[in-house]
Amino acid sequence: MFSVALSKLEENIEAVNSLNVFPVPDGDTGTNMVLTLKSVVEAAQNGTVESAGEVAKIFSKAALNGARGNSGVILYSFIKGFSLGIGDSAELNDSLFVKSLEQSKISSYKSVSKPVEGTMLTVISRIYDTASKSLSDVSGLKELLEIIKKYSPKSKYFQRLTSNMFGNSKNIKQNQR
Repeated sequence: MFSVALSKLEENIEAVNSLNVFPVPDGDTGTNMVLTLKSVVEAAQNGTVESAGEVAKIFSKAALNGARGNSGVILYSFIKGFSLGIGDSAELNDSLFVKSLEQSKISSYKSVSKPVEGTMLTVISRIYDTASKSLSDVSGLKELLEIIKKYSPKSKYFQRLTSNMFGNSKNIKQNQR
């Protein structure tokens, strides 16, 4: 799952970097997320484990060690929350996935002293909301993942969501207060 996320993020790194307007429009959100995810993917390739819980703990530690910049720290917090949601479970199913997304959302928002909407936090929140609302309508994790794919960096929804919230620098400065 993380290797696919890394691949998609690498394909869209410029699009994600161009969306970077908060807290500083320095254009490195995508780059920092790629560097953080690379640590996770490398950790996944370095061993075998028996359970989803063990995998999640390894990924969380790797994300912590590889986190770069604000977006890397938020991404680490997302992965850490996901790990906490999985706990010691042997397998990941659709309902545990949604529970883990909820923990990811909570952890991500807590990682920022003044959470601001229109950032990756909003995307995380929307992914959780969609997964939570869709849970009773799906027949498994694979189907649930298909529903939340619309949140890829290339999606029109993702681009509209962030640009509508931070359409210009005036909005950014107002949201920083």
